Amino acid sequence: MAPEERAFYVKAVYDAAFCDWVEMTDEYRTFVLIFVCSDWARSADYLRTHTVLGKLAFPLREPLMLRRLLTLLETYEKDFDFNSMHLAFICFLAFGFDGNLQYFSCKLRNDRADRDDIEDLENMRKWAEKRK
Repeated sequence: MAPEERAFYVKAVYDAAFCDWVEMTDEYRTFVLIFVCSDWARSADYLRTHTVLGKLAFPLREPLMLRRLLTLLETYEKDFDFNSMHLAFICFLAFGFDGNLQYFSCKLRNDRADRDDIEDLENMRKWAEKRK
């Protein structure tokens, strides 16, 4: 398939996902979900550059802290099925993280908050309490 033709069909899938989701059959919804999840990075890039979602990201003041805390919260149970690519995808959309989604996903799996991070968080909480 030619790149232009492929781009046309990729756009059609995302357009349908955003505009026709309610009218879709369960089979087509499954297809769209599999398509989006088959390449998280492509999907995040497309949604950030071709839809309003790219303008709705919330800029964080402490992105490293959030990443480490998310990892701590989501990986503390050994038998929990943690999908770091899915969480990385959501972080990229919600908070506008830049860079390589795969690399960010790897950091989510391995970079937990440590004692210093927790102390920093406690200091932030105390500072916020004083401001009230």
